[in-house]
Amino acid sequence: MENISKKLSCERVGYLTADEDYARGVVSELLFERLITLVKHPFMVSPGYHKCDLEACGSKQPPPELRYKGVVIPSRGYSDILVFGKTGIYQAPALILHYIRAHDYLPPPLFLDAVLECPHPTSPEYQESGKKFRASLPTIPHWALINPSPMVVTKGRTIVAFACPISDDESRKETDANEVLAKLRLDTIRARETLQSVGIEFHERYTHMLRVCRENGLAVIPTTGVGYCFAVPDKRLRIEFGPMNDADLLRVANEYFGRLDGGQ
Repeated sequence: MENISKKLSCERVGYLTADEDYARGVVSELLFERLITLVKHPFMVSPGYHKCDLEACGSKQPPPELRYKGVVIPSRGYSDILVFGKTGIYQAPALILHYIRAHDYLPPPLFLDAVLECPHPTSPEYQESGKKFRASLPTIPHWALINPSPMVVTKGRTIVAFACPISDDESRKETDANEVLAKLRLDTIRARETLQSVGIEFHERYTHMLRVCRENGLAVIPTTGVGYCFAVPDKRLRIEFGPMNDADLLRVANEYFGRLDGGQ
């Protein structure tokens, strides 16, 4: 395929959250089967996982198990895929399969075209494109490669809320940990709109190893609990541990970024 890796930056697609609306529609069986193939050969695997929180999945009731032609479609994801198309490169979570089957998610048309154009992930063509894309990324320390985690790419003023994920067994045993994570989730929902209104990108990551990529390099931050990472291209990262409400976040943001008046 010509020009498959000409554009080495990638667009993120399908990272859905309960507080944001999304397009709905029908995805063809052929396209869905292509996505299943890509998910079986992920580009990046995380030591933690992200659970779907859309609609009924966000309740305390366990979500129903979905299958497609004998393939289990899980309601939580551990990995991301790369899709190489003629118009660009796209990154999507493995959970995109669940979002499509359980919640009628309809990804953007350019992404759907890229899925159909993308070579098989075991093909030499795909592998070569993957090597070129990896080579375009900042150098990552070897110890971070052992435990890869979701990356946040920052271009401007950015805050990342993070928490160390807990297993299902820990979730049942550690009531306090569940309460802390629930409070973090509630605080981030409240803070997102406020922060975005003053020009700050806001992300959430549930991972053992937070990766923040800026123009001047890649920072890898071990997470030992709940916290926030403040990032801007021309300053050192600022890390604050412990839960913070939207007022706390705005106070620290004013200290770190300067006056927040909606400008950049």
